[in-house]
Amino acid sequence: MRFSQHNSMYLILLLFIHFPALILSSSSPSTVPCRSIDAIFQKSAENNETAACKCFPSGFDSRLDGIVIGCSGHVLPSIFKALRALNDTSIGKLRISDALVNILPSDMFKDMRMKKLQVERAGLAVLREGAFASLGSRLRELSLRHNNIKKIEKNTFDGLAKLQKLDLSGNRISSLESGTFDNVPELRELSINDNDISVIADGVFSKLTSLKKLSIVGNQINNISKNMFKGLDSLEVLQLQGNQITAIDWSAFNNLKQLKILDLGTNHVTQGSFDSFSFDTIEAIDVSSNKWECVCEEEWLGKWLDEAGERDVAEGPLGCLVLRSCGSEKAQTEGNLWVKLVACALAVLCIIILFAIAYLYYNDGKQKLLFARPLQRRYASDLTKLLTDDAALHSTPIDPVIQPQLVAGKSPVKVNSKKQVRFEGVSAVSSNQNLILLNPEE
Repeated sequence: MRFSQHNSMYLILLLFIHFPALILSSSSPSTVPCRSIDAIFQKSAENNETAACKCFPSGFDSRLDGIVIGCSGHVLPSIFKALRALNDTSIGKLRISDALVNILPSDMFKDMRMKKLQVERAGLAVLREGAFASLGSRLRELSLRHNNIKKIEKNTFDGLAKLQKLDLSGNRISSLESGTFDNVPELRELSINDNDISVIADGVFSKLTSLKKLSIVGNQINNISKNMFKGLDSLEVLQLQGNQITAIDWSAFNNLKQLKILDLGTNHVTQGSFDSFSFDTIEAIDVSSNKWECVCEEEWLGKWLDEAGERDVAEGPLGCLVLRSCGSEKAQTEGNLWVKLVACALAVLCIIILFAIAYLYYNDGKQKLLFARPLQRRYASDLTKLLTDDAALHSTPIDPVIQPQLVAGKSPVKVNSKKQVRFEGVSAVSSNQNLILLNPEE
């Protein structure tokens, strides 16, 4: 409830601030041309179809000097016919979007004057020679985003000497040839994001001495050569994140004396030298999410980042660069080595203890198995031999009465018994170290 009340108050305040502008714009002469222009567009439509384009007042966009024309939801012939009906009308902005315009004819914008042109999400694939030449020096911004353009020819931007902003993002451009941007020397901002660019010719930006921002994000660039950014003496923002960069020439950024922001994040850079940068101009740098290899006594970016201080605005992991100094990396490496050695020693000790426990369990089980065996059955003959041997051992003469019975294999008669042991029906009696065999039958 509090959130909705806050929004309502904000909308009321916004309306109060801009209410005078709305009153003035509604009564301004620009609304009068829009009515007549819409009538022209409707008249150009065939068979009572909806008009391919529509006129809008400039509204709150103070940068636009004139009306806005929007064309969408139609094919090239309908849009072409509607625009030709304008007949040299001065407009602030022309936007062609969500339409089917796969080719821009050379006379597409003939007799038209505008400051801003957008052809976006229109399936555009082919730019005819001189397609923008008729716009002359009046055009300041050109956007060809989210189309199917594969190549930019050298003469594509002929006649656009005063163009300041160019956006080619979201296409299928694979390379930038030398001379591509020679006809737009006044360019201030260039965006070529989300293409398939893998090759950039040396010196392709050499004529863009006034360029302030260059964005080549999300492409397939794998190498930054020495002269790739040659001529960009006024460049302040360089965005190269999301590429496949693995190598950077040590002098690639030498001439970027005005550079303030550098983004090299999310690439595959392992080593690089940035000593040519001056901290007097650098405001932000991001080299995170790369595959940095920190080797002592070689190029050490960590030290350079340490000097950068708060200018390091990394948004991702820095890997070994977090250490910042080679000494700390060496100390950590030695510490890790000792930890590994102690861990190995403990592992060996545990293995020895396990083997010892297993051996003890094995011997204990072996003894239990031995005691669990059944006793062997003894016979009278065994007992006779045992008594005979025992008598011989003690040198005790055998009673003459028992002797015949022992020879005959019979059991002697019981004489006296103090301790009796049974062996399967045969009893042995021990008395005063004399053993007498008893015959259970007698």
